[in-house]
Amino acid sequence: MRAKQALSVMLALALPLCSAACSDPATQGGETSVLGSWQQSEAYNGMHIYNMTQTDEYLVRDGTCAYTIVIPDDAQEDEMTAALELEQLFSQATGCSLSIVEDASFVYGADAKALAVGQVSFLEKAGVTLDAQQLGHSGFRIVTRGSSVFMAGATAYGTLCAVYEFLHQTLGFEAYSASVTQLSQDVREVRLWNYDITDVPDFQYRIRGYGFMDGDSTLRNRFRMQTINEIAIPVDGSIHHNSFKWLPKETWQSTHSEWYSEDGRQLCYTAHGDSDSLDDMIDAVVEKMKGILMEDRDKLYITITHEDTQTWCTCQTCTAEREKYGGANSAVVIKFLNRVSRAVRSWFEGDGAEYARDLKILFFAYHQTNKPPTVYDAATDTYSAIDDSVICDEGVAVYFAETNGDYTQSFYERNNSEIANNMRGWGALCDTMFFWTYGVNFSYYLTPYNSFNSMQDTYRFAVRCNPVLIFDQGMHNETAQPTAWGALGAYLGAKLAWNVDADVGALTDAFFAAQFGNGAQAMRAMYDSFRMRAEYNEAYNGYSGSRSIFIDALQEQFWPRGLLENWIALTQQALGAVGALQETDPEQYTIYSRNIIAERISPVYMLTEIYANELKPAELEAYRQMLREDLELIGTTQLNEQTQISDLLNRL
Repeated sequence: MRAKQALSVMLALALPLCSAACSDPATQGGETSVLGSWQQSEAYNGMHIYNMTQTDEYLVRDGTCAYTIVIPDDAQEDEMTAALELEQLFSQATGCSLSIVEDASFVYGADAKALAVGQVSFLEKAGVTLDAQQLGHSGFRIVTRGSSVFMAGATAYGTLCAVYEFLHQTLGFEAYSASVTQLSQDVREVRLWNYDITDVPDFQYRIRGYGFMDGDSTLRNRFRMQTINEIAIPVDGSIHHNSFKWLPKETWQSTHSEWYSEDGRQLCYTAHGDSDSLDDMIDAVVEKMKGILMEDRDKLYITITHEDTQTWCTCQTCTAEREKYGGANSAVVIKFLNRVSRAVRSWFEGDGAEYARDLKILFFAYHQTNKPPTVYDAATDTYSAIDDSVICDEGVAVYFAETNGDYTQSFYERNNSEIANNMRGWGALCDTMFFWTYGVNFSYYLTPYNSFNSMQDTYRFAVRCNPVLIFDQGMHNETAQPTAWGALGAYLGAKLAWNVDADVGALTDAFFAAQFGNGAQAMRAMYDSFRMRAEYNEAYNGYSGSRSIFIDALQEQFWPRGLLENWIALTQQALGAVGALQETDPEQYTIYSRNIIAERISPVYMLTEIYANELKPAELEAYRQMLREDLELIGTTQLNEQTQISDLLNRL
């Protein structure tokens, strides 16, 4: 047994490592692309223009700074947050305390020394323009005029993103995780640069995928991520799978059973063919929506998303519609929501004028509705609607998601060809799309899932379909620091959601150095070993294919005992490498050691679960005690998406 384990470890370590940063989307994973000529030849929606030259002037010289932070006199919350972050982090790096003043009290001129945050009153005088259509929700400009630097977006949130970029460029600011932030220290001199930066993210909205960001708005801001509730309007507290919130069964089923599928697990979007009842159904949804829009007057998105089952209505009318539209259940949803949207827009033009906005009603392209009602033209490699009735109204948008995919592979590869082509098809029907992807094993949070090879190319594929939002769902309900390389996944996801062509290799190197200090070498060896083993598992052991995000990960064939013991030994080596900090810098030691221990949880958990019958009793108990202590130290809350960690602790 030991010889076999050792051979497995050697084989895993001998496999070539393919980084997502250098993969060819047409051939990655050994599969030929099934997308024909539809390759990465078109420009993305984002814009990353960085023109920067050094000047002879200084922001800080000999430890002193003559600059003032200037904000609009009616500054919004995000602009105030931006100014406070700029003041705090600038002070931490340089020791200079900058005052924050409103623009009404600041006299601007060519020699003024302003760090202008947001849409201050003298933007036009300075010749700084902001194209709202170009910049969108999150884009920004950083511009030097004379001795002043202007940081602003078309929105207050864009301004917040601008300030973080300015801090990155001038003082090396970078947020890597909940515990690690990089910022230059004891800076005595900072040169003024002539900035002409326009940066528009490839995805306008980037939704956090990991729960550890939930209670920390500062961390979300620094990652330039948001929660879905900041973007879309919750319906009775729910944004996802909320169709029964719109038409609660306890309210309507007794009088309108035809509004529900025959198995009662979804709505029936045709009311079983009863046109009068369908009118009433739409009226009920519209009236509820009016009330919601009167309470929330700002957000531009609201969802009517079907329940989280793989069933659909099989009534005669829904079945006929599915057959008419090439097997696409989604046709009935589009027709239903087009009518809802038109009714709401009519209200906006009349009695609801004060609540009017460019509202988008989103529905799920998920499971039974992932397929669009389109036809494909191979000669032109394009999709078109089967008929005009299934083209989404201007106020209707699609939220594309599919757990049936294989997220160890990108959408350029054969395993995901059906889903990829569905996503392309939706581009022919909707002007606005949200994109939901996945990066964790939802059945086994404490085991590593290899979406690292596919992440960048999946994002690249998605952005070509023009979605405005990306949600890469990881350990979304784990509020503590994640294990199994989740912290790295969250960091890379944030960077790629802003710029899908970011250098993943360089970002990964920087993350390990910052997150683990002198323990980085051992931890990187552990991570690289995982990546190589994962590729072997995908190629030869079956850790791939449809719904790989739910695969039974606790199998000996995936994780040989010797490999797990090697990973644990590498974490011990990393702890030894940072050990000297216990005396010289206890605070930094605590940060590094916790980050190392968080990653130790995964191999110890897998070892004790998979090899409990092979370990000697004393050895097993020692590992279990280590696991208990590590879980308590990190504060881990979830064993998987549905099960709390207490269930594991109770049986250890």
